This record gives sequence, structure tokens and C-alpha cells, in this order.
Amino acid sequence: MSLFNKKGNQDDQIDRISDLPSNVIDGVLEHLNIRDVVRTSILSTKWRYMWTSAPRLEFHPNFFHTYEYIHYPSPVVSKIITDVLMRHNGPINKFLLFIPTYFNFKLTVKLLDMWIPLLSRRGVKHLELLNLETALSHLPYIVFSCALESLISGCPLLEKLSIEYCHRFEYFHISTPTLKVLSLGFDKNMKSICLKKAQNLSDLTLMANDGWVPGLIKSLPKNIQRFSIGSSFNKKIPYADIIPPTLVKSSFNSIKYLKLRAVKFNERGELLYIVSVLKSAPRLVELVIESYGHLDITQGSDCSEELDCSSRCLHQLKTVNINIYATSHQHAMSFIQFILANSTSLKTLTFDVRLESRELGAPMLLSISQHLLLMKRASQSAQVKFIH
Repeated sequence: MSLFNKKGNQDDQIDRISDLPSNVIDGVLEHLNIRDVVRTSILSTKWRYMWTSAPRLEFHPNFFHTYEYIHYPSPVVSKIITDVLMRHNGPINKFLLFIPTYFNFKLTVKLLDMWIPLLSRRGVKHLELLNLETALSHLPYIVFSCALESLISGCPLLEKLSIEYCHRFEYFHISTPTLKVLSLGFDKNMKSICLKKAQNLSDLTLMANDGWVPGLIKSLPKNIQRFSIGSSFNKKIPYADIIPPTLVKSSFNSIKYLKLRAVKFNERGELLYIVSVLKSAPRLVELVIESYGHLDITQGSDCSEELDCSSRCLHQLKTVNINIYATSHQHAMSFIQFILANSTSLKTLTFDVRLESRELGAPMLLSISQHLLLMKRASQSAQVKFIH
């Protein structure tokens, strides 16, 4: 009995948490918020400085919420972030800064100049800056843009960058050779996007919140494989003005995934432009087109005869998703006919039509289904799914 108790006491004294493999510990730290990551220092002597090598540092809104009721929180919060960065002694795979709109936090150029070298030394690869406008609203546009460009260029190992809800951009020009993934959200203040020197960029998402400026995209790298472009409120996008044909021909040769939002099928020029884009993307495998938010019931001019349905130019295209309102379905059908007739490797085409009123019921749905069945297909294995 005494031996049993003695063994039990010894088992109770074993520090099993400290004996966990390092990869398990890293996994635990990755799933904790930043405050809990630092709090792990009280678990044991071994864990006291474990947080200083956590591979992910994420400052979410719940972190800022803790200091919401301090009279002037900026110095307190900035000191905490600075201390965390200065004490960190391992590689940083991801750094996230998500500042809530309600939080009174002023980010200065001096702070950025301090944080940039610290992140750079830790080899940050994934950088997310969300709602940064809140913290930099006191800065002039030019200082705002320069501060961000300095931050990005100061991270030589950066591979993934996501900037959302940051509306004080006028120019976004980057030359980070290691960058592979970029997601950029902006507003009508944006005048120029230049990505030519981001040679390894392969995944690009551009999202406008309230408008696009003609000639916005000045240059794109030649190796983009995934490209998504859209508008948060599904406002019309003048695609031909934003991405001129010359830029399409020079940059779309490697694209495998293409997503276009806010397409207006009942505009002849836009439909013909999209067809020309597809012909300039010989390696395209997946296409997504959304035409939400346009309740214009005008039919526009029919351009079905102008679409070349005999060239069979889309040799790699396998998956197509088209989501529209019912009012523009007739022009979308012409586009679908072009896709089916030119895609020799097509596996699945999904046509999702959202009805706007009860008048657009069974007769129209039956008509669409029959029309789809009668369309000629370059790929004998192509399946057409009609969703309504």
C-alpha cells in the first residue's frame, strides 16, 4: 500500500506538460490568442520563455477590447506589442494586426520604424494588416502609403500579404520578390496599383469597396496563377478600363483560376471583353463568374452571333461556375454556349440562377433547362448543373 502511494505521488509530480515534444508545443501556441500565449509562462519553469518562440503573433480585436476602457490606450497597447516583438527570439511565420474600428489607437511612423526591423529579423512570412485605417487616419495619404510600403519592403521573406479595410491608399506599388499571395481591399481613393516587380506573385485578389478608377492596374507580374477581382457591394466593374487588353495579353498566360464578380452580361462590350480574356488564358482550369446586384431588366443587344463557337480555344478549362440573377440569363446563355463549344476538357459547368419574382417561375426554368440540353459540347464528358 505504501509503495502504491509512493508511486502515485511520484506520478503526480511529473511535469507532463514540459515533456511534450516541441512540435506539439508549437501547435498548442498556434491555437492560442496572444494574451494566453504569454500567460503560458506561468505553467512551469520550462514554459517561462516558451512564448518567446511562438511562430504566430496575432493581435485580434479581443486583445484590444481588454484595454478599451483606458482613457488613452495607445501608449499602453503600443508598448505591449513592442515588448512582445522585442522579447521574441524565434522565427515568426505569421504576424496579424486587426485593429477594431471603435478602438482609439494611433499608430505612428516611429512605431512602424521600430516594428519593421523586428519583424524582418524574425523572417515574417505571412503578414495581415486589418482595418489599419483606424490607426493611421491621422496621417496624410502620402505618409500612409509610404509607411506601408516601408513595412512591406522591410520584410524580405514575406510570402503572403493580406490588407483589408484599409481605405487610405492612393498608390500601391510593391517590389517584394518573395511575395506569393496578395489580397488587397481598397476604396475609390486608390489611383494606381503596380505589381510588376513582385515577380513570384502567383495568387492575387483585388476587392474594391465603393468604386474603381479607370487605368487603376498599371502592371501585373507574368506568373499569376490565381486571380480574383470584385466589389464588396457588387457594383459594376469596368473591366476593360481597369485591365486593358494589352495587360491581359502580357500577364494572363499562366492563369489557372479566374474569378470575376459584378459582371454585367447584358452589356455587349463587357461580354465580348471577357471572351477575349479567356482566349488570352490558355492554361485556365477553373472559371468563376458572378453577376449579382444588377437588377436591370433591359435585355441589351444580343451578341451571340459575334461569339466564336468554333475555335475550341479553352483546352485546359475543367470547371466553370456562373452565378447570376434571372434578368440577365438570356445573355449568360450565349456565354455558356461559347464555353461549352470551346472547352475540350470541360468536366462540370454549374449555372446558378437566382429568381427575382414569382413571375419568373416554372416556364422560364423549363426553357433554360431545355436550352442547356440542346447546346453543343466540345467535351463529351462535360456535365451541366442547373441550380435555381
